[in-house]
Amino acid sequence: MADAVDIPATADIIAVQQFSLDELKSRTRHLLASVAATREDDCASGHGDWVSTDAQTVVRLAQGARARLYHASGAMQYVSALAPLQSLFKEVADKETLTRQVNEVARKLNIAEWAGDQGSIAFERLWQMKAQGADPAGKVSEPVLSRIVGAYRHSVAGIPVLGAASVALRLVRHKLERQAYVLAVQTTEKTYLPICSRGDDGLATGTRGRC
Repeated sequence: MADAVDIPATADIIAVQQFSLDELKSRTRHLLASVAATREDDCASGHGDWVSTDAQTVVRLAQGARARLYHASGAMQYVSALAPLQSLFKEVADKETLTRQVNEVARKLNIAEWAGDQGSIAFERLWQMKAQGADPAGKVSEPVLSRIVGAYRHSVAGIPVLGAASVALRLVRHKLERQAYVLAVQTTEKTYLPICSRGDDGLATGTRGRC
């Protein structure tokens, strides 16, 4: 026989806020303004060409930079005009130094503002992208650091939003190369609904109810 479990009388119900397409586009404009405010990427500050389909909106910016908005999830992504192996790090620094660098960019971008009134966004882990080559004789070069990625986790009322990183910042030599917001959701005010043993019919519809 299974052990008895103490079921609380009430539980917090947190609803994800749904945005209209116009609201999502406004959030994307704010993302671009945040990138431009760092003064590290002029491409984000210019007027872009906005092209929408049923699933997503792409903003084509100067020099090949772009932003992308996914309508279903509300996720936003900014990608700079840098080529994949352009502007490599001069040396492979220690993890603590690289973490400080990515956290400093996160502070400049004020990523905490995307967490909502009940949420928080916290650093989770650092990824390092390295490149290495070999000459015709087979001599292998020392690895070089090309990009670092800081992954951040969004939590709502202390509950982490699982899945891919909520915010991912990809940097090249102190500059932002790619910024992706994934599942940095907005929520409504918490409601309190009773947990009932009589099934769904026992649930009250008010913010506080009784079984």
